[in-house]
Order: sequence, then C-alpha cells, then structure tokens
Amino acid sequence: MRITWLVLLLAFASSSAFLGVSHAAQARTTGPGLQCQHAFATSGRLSINSIVGEEDGAYIVAGSFTPPDADRLDAVVMRISPRGVIEWYRNFEGEKASGFNTTIVNGKGGFLLAGVKMVGKDQRSLPWLVSLDANGEDQWQHTVKLSNSFKSRYWDGEATDLTLHNDHIYVVGTTYGGQTSYRSAWVRKFTHDGDEVDEVRLGINGRQSLRRIRSDTDQDVIKIAGTRFGKKRKKNPPQIWTLDSELSEQDDFVFDNDDQINITDFTLGTDGTGLTYVANGYGDIRVSHIDSEGKTSFDRLMGGPAIDQAVRLIPNGHGGHVIIGSTSSKGAGSGDIWLFDINDEGDLNWESLFGGKEQETAKDATETGDGFLVAAYIEQRVGDDAKIRQSAVLPFDKRGQPSECSIDIELPFAPPKELAELEPQLETSEESTLAKDTPEDNQNGIEKESEGTGQETARREKPKPDPSDDEGLGGLY
Repeated sequence: MRITWLVLLLAFASSSAFLGVSHAAQARTTGPGLQCQHAFATSGRLSINSIVGEEDGAYIVAGSFTPPDADRLDAVVMRISPRGVIEWYRNFEGEKASGFNTTIVNGKGGFLLAGVKMVGKDQRSLPWLVSLDANGEDQWQHTVKLSNSFKSRYWDGEATDLTLHNDHIYVVGTTYGGQTSYRSAWVRKFTHDGDEVDEVRLGINGRQSLRRIRSDTDQDVIKIAGTRFGKKRKKNPPQIWTLDSELSEQDDFVFDNDDQINITDFTLGTDGTGLTYVANGYGDIRVSHIDSEGKTSFDRLMGGPAIDQAVRLIPNGHGGHVIIGSTSSKGAGSGDIWLFDINDEGDLNWESLFGGKEQETAKDATETGDGFLVAAYIEQRVGDDAKIRQSAVLPFDKRGQPSECSIDIELPFAPPKELAELEPQLETSEESTLAKDTPEDNQNGIEKESEGTGQETARREKPKPDPSDDEGLGGLY
C-alpha cells in the first residue's frame, strides 16, 4: 500500500542529496520487522544511505542531513523502535559536509560507520570512520590520511565499505586526486580501538574503484569487489580481489567482459562454491554467479527499456537470492521500488513493485526475521507544481508485499513521542493500492539472459551513466 503522509509542514529543500549511491551494511537476519511504514517528516533534508536491523525489531539508519536554512551537510545516525520512537540520535556537524555510506555491527554490542568528512581550510573530503556503542555514544573517530603524490589541492577520498575479519576491521575506499580524475583504490586494517595497523593499494595505473568488502571465513580471506576503469572509460569490467588477513594479495580476478558495469553487492557461497554478484550497467540489473574455478554458472540481465538499478542482494535461504532496487521500466510512476526473487540458476521466482504516480527510489535494504526493510527516497506531487520529497523505511514480507499502515517520524529531533501518539494510520482507499505482485508465470519485461549482439545493441541505446559519477561522495569532486 501507499504510504499515508500525515503531517508535513515544509517540503524538503531543493538542493541535491550528497550521497547518490547506497553503500550499506552487509545484510543480517534480525528479529521480526516493522508492522508499519515509517515516513520521516522534516523541514530539512534527510538522505538515508544505510540501514541495519536489530534483534528486537528496531533498526539503525545512517546518512546525511541538511538542516533548514543551513549551507552544510551533517552526518546522522539514529536508532528507531518498531513503533517509530527515536531511541537515540547522533548528529555530527561538519565544517561543510559529512555523511555515512555504510554501517555494520561491531561484534561488541555497538556499531561501525564509514563515510566521508570535509575538513580543513581547503575543504578536503577525507575517508572517515566512527565507532559507537549500543547507545550511540562515541567510542572513537578516525579520519584517514591520504597521500598526495600529485600535490594537488583536489585530493579527496571516501570510505565505501567495511567488514570484520579475524578480530580486525578492514575498510575499503577510493582516493580521487589531480585534474585527470586519478583514482587510487585502497584497503586499510584497524584494531577495534581505531588504531591503523596496515594498508595496501590495489590495482595499477590509478584506475580502480572499490565498492564492497566481505569476510570469507571458510577460506580465511577477504574479498573485495570493484571496477577497473579503462584509459578511455570504454571498457570498465568488474573485478574481484582476494587478500589474506595481512593484506597480501592472493588473487585478482577480472571478469571476462567489456561491459561498463558496477558491482553494487555480492555474496559468498559456502565451502568455496564461488560468489554471486549484482551489478548496474547500461540501465539494467545484471545478476551473475561465478563458481570456485571462475566460470560463470549463470548471467542474467533484468529490466526493461528504461533505467533499472539494484542496491542489495540478499540470500533467500533456498540457494537463490532476493534482489532489491528501483525500476523506471515498470509500474505507474517515473520510478518504483522493485523486489524480485531468483533461484540458484538465476530464474525468476517472483517479483513485486511498490510505488505511486511519481518516484520511489531504493537506497538500501536489510533482512529481518520476517522479511525486509528498505530505506527509500519518495517523491510525491501535491497540487499542480509542489512536490513532497521524503525519506522512509518500508517493511516488506518474504514475498515482497508491503505493510498497510504508516507512521510519521518528525524531524528535527524533539524528545521522542509517546507511543500513544504514534497510532498507525491505515490506508483505506482502494485507489491507493500500489503494490503489484507479479504471478510466477508472468515474466513480461523480465529478460533472463543476453543472447547475441542484437539484445546487447538494444540495451546500449539506453543512457550510459559514467561509472565515475556513481561512486558516492567522491564523484562530486
């Protein structure tokens, strides 16, 4: 059902959101999820880029917030109960701009966040790590120092993802520098006290960009997904690096294709059975499985004539995966939330759409005990010209069906409301039924596999987003 908007005093500011890509936490199973959708009402602008579920059904969201009438961007993180109560909230006011890309649990009852912070007179954007306890209190912060080989005042960077492995924290990121858009991909190792232990630079010729990192406990290695950019950006194949716990490179696997695609998420199989990744490119979503010998088991293109993008890949418990993202090829508006489930051979089991006549965009997603939570950005037209832009957290069940009620969470953050004030508002209008569950035998618009040059040529007629502009904060500098 469509979100019921209860109270909005002011529309969002029209300035662009700082983080255009969700770099979020690795999905983990938690307690039962929400019963109602949560819509964030504010006179500023909130961008949720990461969501993590908790065992009691609460969740952590992190991203950035532009206060009303303020020329800055603050990093924010908060814990929300299933009933919509803000249990704690942290605002990290930046000198100019800051934001979080990803959040994970730290294994010690708290949280680790990675992103970017603009510092100094030159307003350099530097990779930034923050450790919080279970109540959102600071444990430590660390701003990563970047080398400056070109002595360029435009040297910037960001941390895009992090993971835990062998009782250490491993962080990946990208450095941007020079007027030739130089890129340096790096991995850094930290203790749980925030002390930097080691670092390594990956790739050659400064043309790599890292997006995701995963701990492979079965093989006692870490795996990192990114993109290797060609000199003229015409060939940008995805790439997987394998490193041991001392950051020594064990393997460097470049996918055998010339596609201009970016891996947005990947999962590791058990007992060395390979990996499955989801990527965006040429306006389509690509889902592929690579076995332990590096051979492609299946390779599927999912989407339609417009732009479709995935943000999260979650195992479905039956050997397949649920992919969560956004589609402009389906639904009633210019963009809808899109969930679809595939089996272990990449064939479609089901798909579900959520949206209205305007635009709904998935920013991140996480698994709960009874479904999924999707952090979304929603735009809704009010009257002839005005639009309401709002961040929301949307619960879906295991078949991709949304809840039927909504709670507003008001920002800026006054003391949390009493539970009695947060009575769910049930949607009653039949016309507002926006979720559409596609029967399993109806796969119209779902293309399973690229077969020959004809289809590839047709897909390349879509707009071709430059991957260098799709790398989070750093792409803006």
